[in-house]
Amino acid sequence: MKTAPKVCCIIVTYNAERWIVDCLSTLREPNLEMSILLIDNGSTDATLEIARKQFPQVQIIEMGENLGFARANNLGYEHAKKLGADYLYLLNQDTKSYPNTVFNLVQMAEKYPKFAIISPMHLNEKGTAFDSKFEAYIDAKKCPNYISDASLGNLKEIYTIDFVNAAAWLVAVSALGKTHGLFSEVFYHYGEDRNFVQRVQYFGLKVGIVPSLKIHHCRDERGGAFSPDFEQKKLRIKSLVLMHNINQSYGQCTFEVWKEALMQWVKLNIWQGLKLFFYPVFSAPKILSARKEMR
Repeated sequence: MKTAPKVCCIIVTYNAERWIVDCLSTLREPNLEMSILLIDNGSTDATLEIARKQFPQVQIIEMGENLGFARANNLGYEHAKKLGADYLYLLNQDTKSYPNTVFNLVQMAEKYPKFAIISPMHLNEKGTAFDSKFEAYIDAKKCPNYISDASLGNLKEIYTIDFVNAAAWLVAVSALGKTHGLFSEVFYHYGEDRNFVQRVQYFGLKVGIVPSLKIHHCRDERGGAFSPDFEQKKLRIKSLVLMHNINQSYGQCTFEVWKEALMQWVKLNIWQGLKLFFYPVFSAPKILSARKEMR
C-alpha cells in the first residue's frame, strides 16, 4: 500500500509581522502530513515573537542575517530532505490560504506527474480580482486555452503555464534531482523563480496552475513611476535571468541582453546600456560556470 505523501511547507520571512498571523493561521491542512518550516532572514520586528507565541507547531530556523530568498529556500529544502518530504510547498509570507489547498495540489501532482511545479490561482488581498502580476501570466499565449475555457465555463483541472511566480508553489522533490536542486544562488532576491522554471522546462517538465484552488497574495500594488535605483535593480535581475537561461545558447542569451542595452541607449541611459552590453563579455567565465552547473 502506497504511503501518503509528506509535504514540507517552507516560508521565508523578513520583517513579516504585518502578515505572519494571516499567513500561518489560514494554512490549515487536516488531511495532509505537512510540517511547516519558517526560515527567518534576520527580522528586526516582532515576526519571530508572534510565530513562537501563537504557532508553536511551526519549526523556526533563525539565520540572523538576510541571506536572500534563494539561499533561505535552499536551506529549507535541505531540511525537508532530512524529513523525507515528497513535496515542498514554497509559500510567501504575505499570503492567505484556504483549507486543504495544499492537499488538493498534492492530489493534482500525484495525478499529473509531469508537472514539477503546481500553483493555485493568485488573488489580490481582498479577493476582488487576480493579483495584477498573476493576471499577466494567464494570457492566451502564456497559458493556452485558459481564457477561452474560463469564458465558456469549461475549465480543466490543470493548465500548463509558461511561468508563475513562487508565491505558492508545490514542488515535487523527485523533480529536483533532474534540475540539480532548487534555486540557483546566483540570484539573491528576485529572478530565482524564473530561472528555476527555465530549468524545469529544459528538463522536459511542466509548470501548472489549478483554477479551482486559490490563495491571496497580499503584497502592496505599486503605482506610478519607479525610482531610478529600482529600475536599475530590475534591469540587473532581468539580465541575470536572460544570461542564465539554459534553454538558449550563450550567444542567443547575449543577443537578448544586447537588445536590452540598445533600449537603454535609446532612452539615453548611456552608462546603464554600457554595463548591460559588457556584462556577457566580462562576466562570461562566471556565467558559463553557473550555466554548466544548471545542466
